[in-house]
Amino acid sequence: MNIKEQVSQEAFAALTDQERYFERITPRIEKLKFNEQLSCIFIRFVDNETPIAESLFYPIEAVWSFLDTARNYYKSPESKLTAEEIEKFAFNDSVNMFCIMLRNIYPRVAATLNSITDETINEWYRQEHQRHRAYCSRQGIITTDDEIFYKEIRNKIINDHSKEVKNVWEGEQKNFKNYQNMRFAEEYEKLSEHWDTISLLYRRKRDWLGYAKRDDFQDTPDDLLDEMKGSHHRGMSLKALEHSARRVGLINPDCIDEEILEKRKSGIQASGFCDSTLYTYLSEGKRLIEQLKEIQKTAPPEPKRLAE
Repeated sequence: MNIKEQVSQEAFAALTDQERYFERITPRIEKLKFNEQLSCIFIRFVDNETPIAESLFYPIEAVWSFLDTARNYYKSPESKLTAEEIEKFAFNDSVNMFCIMLRNIYPRVAATLNSITDETINEWYRQEHQRHRAYCSRQGIITTDDEIFYKEIRNKIINDHSKEVKNVWEGEQKNFKNYQNMRFAEEYEKLSEHWDTISLLYRRKRDWLGYAKRDDFQDTPDDLLDEMKGSHHRGMSLKALEHSARRVGLINPDCIDEEILEKRKSGIQASGFCDSTLYTYLSEGKRLIEQLKEIQKTAPPEPKRLAE
């Protein structure tokens, strides 16, 4: 989320008045634990149009809903899962749902706070207009009724809010893809070196098979290793790409290649992506990693407009 925890009470007490002010108008998020059974999340919402709002969010009701949803998902009539297996899968999926919510709760609530500011201003104008009409009417002056105009403005504000909410969830889809691409690039850095070493040992007639399955690389695909016995000149980088794709779960559900489909039927999780597509994902992942490093180097700017 790129939002830091709030400073400790001791650190806050040591700040100057101006530093305390800036701390108070800086977005924060933090988990608070009251006891072994009850936790909550502290969030401070800050935006250009958002009222500075601090909230204690108790997620237990949402978590219960996530658990019920996941349990029902696995309790299909044809399911052969045991009660223990269902509970295990439901727990893992509930964690995933909770992470999705946590990643998006800040922009989602901020969008609502921005919208309600505009909605409030529009409603104030509407009420003020009605008061003006009533005042003029008492003086015997007829004024136009602009109720339709204010309703149109309100509808536009709400429609804009709907678009912003839609953007939040489309952003989640993009963020998930970006995250997967970054993981793909990180795995490739390790696996590229791994496959280069396999190639070197193969050429020197050393125990390349034993090395290939060493610790942390026990998932080295047998079908890719088998290619070494044939024409291993296909390229170690391509093997590293496919290995990386399998590690992070990159898979092409639209693949219709018979050879790939047969591999999948036999239990081999072939990605089904062509080499050029995997290279595109790799380039994008590397770009995002470098971009993230630059962001982390840059200190957040002081909110000068709010200070003024």
